[in-house]
Amino acid sequence: MNKNSNLALVNLELSRAGQTLLLFGEKAVFWKEQQILILSDLHLGKSHHFQRNGIPLPDGYQDLTLSRLEALITFTQASRVFFLGDLFHSKYNPEWEYFRIWVEQLKSFSTGQISELRLVKGNHDILPESIYQSAGLKLCDHWTEGPFLFLHDRDGAVSKKLLMDRKPALCFSGHKHPGVRIKTSARESIPLPCFHFTVSDLILPAFGDLTGLHLITPNNQDEVYAIAEGELFLIPNTSLSTRNSKRFRP
Repeated sequence: MNKNSNLALVNLELSRAGQTLLLFGEKAVFWKEQQILILSDLHLGKSHHFQRNGIPLPDGYQDLTLSRLEALITFTQASRVFFLGDLFHSKYNPEWEYFRIWVEQLKSFSTGQISELRLVKGNHDILPESIYQSAGLKLCDHWTEGPFLFLHDRDGAVSKKLLMDRKPALCFSGHKHPGVRIKTSARESIPLPCFHFTVSDLILPAFGDLTGLHLITPNNQDEVYAIAEGELFLIPNTSLSTRNSKRFRP
């Protein structure tokens, strides 16, 4: 348990449906009124999964991911944490026990601060429910609270029906690992993770340190906040160019 994180946590405050949302350059959202930290697609256990299948990935990614999560919980003083799916990458492996012990230490260190860890299940969350529950996780396929709906994949058939029936002010989801390609010169560009706002959605970037990107093409009315080295940039839809982007500092 890393009690003294040196992370410089950069955030941007937005208002949606009368609620305050803090977007963090560490790829998470904090719902201020409800003290809920929201993140998606950690894909814990992925290193061991690939190693077991003959792909020599180094260890340490899970440590980085959980260290960042711990820093966010400490900084925000969140009382609840929502994981929007794909918490663990695949079948059970020893990295789950590392996560379970980390949760125990977190709850002990926070002395009652954390009242709820909720997993909105995603397509990678295939472990038996008893294993998730052993780490104190509450499970659901979707969750509604206040004006918001929480899902893993907003494009699934069940999700689309929920959106039609409930008409939330904003739907939070993950799954897509959204990213944008930023031009750095006439011939060069760089892909970056991003928060993708549409009229009715907020699609979160993948929180895990061993995940890929799906490059998006935003519509004119969308808002895209790219992330580079823990900092946030508002990317104009008319031109994905670094010289036109707006950089957010604490």
